[in-house]
Amino acid sequence: MVIDRKSFQTEFYNSIARPPFDHSEELLFEVIPAGTLSKSAALQVYRTGYLARLTESLGETYEAIWWVLGDEVFFQLSKDYIEKMPSETRNLNTYGERFPEFLKTHSLSTEIPFLFELSKLEWELKSLFYKKGTPPVNFSSLLNKPDFLAIFESGEISFQFHPDAVLINSPFPIYSLWKLLKESPQRKESTLAMNQEESFLMAKPGEMVEFYPLSSELFNLTSQLKKGKTLTDALDSIDGVKEGEIQHLIQILIQSGGVDAILTE
Repeated sequence: MVIDRKSFQTEFYNSIARPPFDHSEELLFEVIPAGTLSKSAALQVYRTGYLARLTESLGETYEAIWWVLGDEVFFQLSKDYIEKMPSETRNLNTYGERFPEFLKTHSLSTEIPFLFELSKLEWELKSLFYKKGTPPVNFSSLLNKPDFLAIFESGEISFQFHPDAVLINSPFPIYSLWKLLKESPQRKESTLAMNQEESFLMAKPGEMVEFYPLSSELFNLTSQLKKGKTLTDALDSIDGVKEGEIQHLIQILIQSGGVDAILTE
């Protein structure tokens, strides 16, 4: 019996991507194996190739997770994820978005509690890398506005945050761990104290994604500013922020492109 094209495509995909990988005799009839392979063996070759390509994609995205877990555990974890969350698109750049949530409920996260946080960082990094970027604010042009400097110094300003800027606070030093991997990829273990909180802003002011570490006070201040509060109102709700730190934060927001406008009204 001849199977129509749409049915063939659907069943072929299910046979290589979705457990229990069933296939009909009609599908096998349409398969043309290479060399001496049987039709069933040819399907298995496709299945193995599919698994390998998606595992490779996950490894490229979640390089730090791979580094932490090692080959054997990461490959098995990837296999479990791929079987549960098969690819729904030809664009592999979008594959693996739900990997952090998969890790969050996985038994490995009981043993290694920072896996979810680290994987979130890696997905945000990948997503931001493929976006246009967050060009720095032209602060010089703002100075030409009437009374801007006086309003700026009074604190009665608010910031319009760039939609692609990412603000992260984690109970674990995930940025330091990721940075350690990038600087020493052959290193097999970390001496980092994994109970240290870390906050940072991620933005893309140029061709590359940049990280801007923040103290807990500056993270809280940035969070309030991101909600639309004026600088004065945000400072009123937070203790312990020094004047020098405020200037440092504003410099980060402007240079990183974390904000795309400074509002005086």
